[in-house]
Amino acid sequence: MTQPITDQRPRAELIAELYDLHAAGMFAYCADQLGDLGSASDVLAAVFSRVPAVAPPRAALYAFARREIHRRDVLYSPPAVDPLTDPATALVERALRELRPHQREVLVLCAVCELSTEELAWVLGVASDTAEELVMSAGQRFRQSLGAALASTGPRLPKPVADVFGALAVAPLPDVLGRLPWPQPPGALRIHFAGSRTAAPGPLFVKPRWPSPPVWPQPPAKSDPATSTVIFPAELMTPPSGDRTATHEATTAPMPKYRDSAGGDLLESPVPLRDPLGSTRAFRLPHAVPAKPKPSTPEGPFFLAAPPSTGVEPFATGDVILPKGAPDPYMTGDVLVHQGPARSARRRPPPPPEPQPTPVEFLRLSPPESD
Repeated sequence: MTQPITDQRPRAELIAELYDLHAAGMFAYCADQLGDLGSASDVLAAVFSRVPAVAPPRAALYAFARREIHRRDVLYSPPAVDPLTDPATALVERALRELRPHQREVLVLCAVCELSTEELAWVLGVASDTAEELVMSAGQRFRQSLGAALASTGPRLPKPVADVFGALAVAPLPDVLGRLPWPQPPGALRIHFAGSRTAAPGPLFVKPRWPSPPVWPQPPAKSDPATSTVIFPAELMTPPSGDRTATHEATTAPMPKYRDSAGGDLLESPVPLRDPLGSTRAFRLPHAVPAKPKPSTPEGPFFLAAPPSTGVEPFATGDVILPKGAPDPYMTGDVLVHQGPARSARRRPPPPPEPQPTPVEFLRLSPPESD
């Protein structure tokens, strides 16, 4: 093998070394964010295929991987741990899945990938103090979720399981998350980027399987015009400034002002309200000027024009306290009101009693009348 003229190492050797150092943690991060091993392999291939001749920092590689993650779809992955086989690990996975996406991302980058606060700020594109607050918030939320999961198990547990649960409550976050079965990069990618190079020892939560025949032979990422330019983004090689905002995290444009459906003028004032306590004056702004109705045009048909004002103003809703004995001026619903007789009307005389019918026995016993 010939030595290079400059002091720089060959690019293939640099890529192989970077792959052995960062591929395990980066693949676990990509698989956790995307929920699909195939998409995580594509991101890993896209990142290491663009490595420049100069070794980039680890934070730059993760920032590039995060940009590629946001360009792909996220899939839902079912739980990977059976609670009947390993209840302790199942509780850890349950607590991690209950976190919000950004909290889970921060926790995986810090506790699993072991990024520092400065590197996390580099990857997320935020200030260092903001990254520190995100780490504290995510860790506290995970502790609360894990504590609630441990409390829901009940006191009656076998002693070995109870000892493990008690250790999970006080163990550091890297040790707790290290129990999860984090996915490993496929062997085909390692052979593609590192060849027959001896694999460096991986982290404790990853079981190194290299070099070995690929169990799942998967080709490298397909050629994509948007990602296969073989140029590492130059803006990711330096830490971002505190005032820079990523494109996918930028705020949206302000919403336009509302116009009516007929394309008329802007609504300058809201619908006036009326005092529910009996006042007839409407609440209007001092500068509000009612717009004149426009005749219907071919561009705005009559059925799209705003309805003319009927003069009836809506009343205000809510809890309104009326004076005692005051009638409700805005009674709604089906109300039955009894209208009694007027006070000035005279009372009608009672009807005369009906004549009593003559009994049949009395007619029979009475003597006949003489002529």
